Amino acid sequence: MEEDLASLGLRELRRIAGGWQSLAVYEARLDGQRVAVKALDSRLTDRGDLRVRLDVLSSLATTSDIVCAPVTAGGRLVNEVQAGEADPVHVVAYEFAEGDPPDIRQPDDGAHMGRVLAEVHASLAALRPCDLPALAAFPPRSDGPRQLLHGDFSSKNLRVAGARWRLFDFDDCGYGPIELDLANSLYFVLFDSLTGSDHDDYRRFRASFLAGYRDRSGTVPTDAVLDRLITRRVLALASWLAEPDTAPPGVRTASEEWRTTLRGFVRRYLGTVT
Repeated sequence: MEEDLASLGLRELRRIAGGWQSLAVYEARLDGQRVAVKALDSRLTDRGDLRVRLDVLSSLATTSDIVCAPVTAGGRLVNEVQAGEADPVHVVAYEFAEGDPPDIRQPDDGAHMGRVLAEVHASLAALRPCDLPALAAFPPRSDGPRQLLHGDFSSKNLRVAGARWRLFDFDDCGYGPIELDLANSLYFVLFDSLTGSDHDDYRRFRASFLAGYRDRSGTVPTDAVLDRLITRRVLALASWLAEPDTAPPGVRTASEEWRTTLRGFVRRYLGTVT
């Protein structure tokens, strides 16, 4: 595949990550600019939704310098590369996010993450409506006012270089009430806390993150609302593990070892709320 990527003008390719939806993520040079390049599984990524999300990002980047905008490679925002006999791969390039992930154990970083999300929510709310589905992480349901959300806001999708923060990975961007993004962000930290050794990380992060969001937006959902949504998210995960054919690709294609970790998390969480 790297030869095909080189044909798009991408140079000095270095693989930096990979996952279920992003078959590979590369750092590269494009016309002298440092970029991040995603190779997306076309079986799991709808090309129409991908193109809409790229248009959203392009618009968003005109009003927010936090967001890593998509850039054209080979004259296109989306290229198809044939990876051997497998299905074609969607290739997309983005501005590269310099720096390191924020440290969720540091209250200042947690608060700044909250402010960043509030700022991005305000920018997303100002965009004209587009044809994207509801967030996949939560079962469809009417929860009141809806707007575009990031869908996967966590420290792994942020980089900090000095005073500059950058946000990327809008692959799950979709519609829903803002509390879904907040609950999802808390869920990620809760997962790490319950499957790790420091169970106080979640409590500290939650307090600072929500305080930062409130500082920027002026309001934040109640603890009861957020806790209900987190429980709903965990129960959805439990149902997907019980019936993998109904699960999103990230769970459906997971290894049995990872599913065992997910089941352990569900048991621990339900043990804390029952």
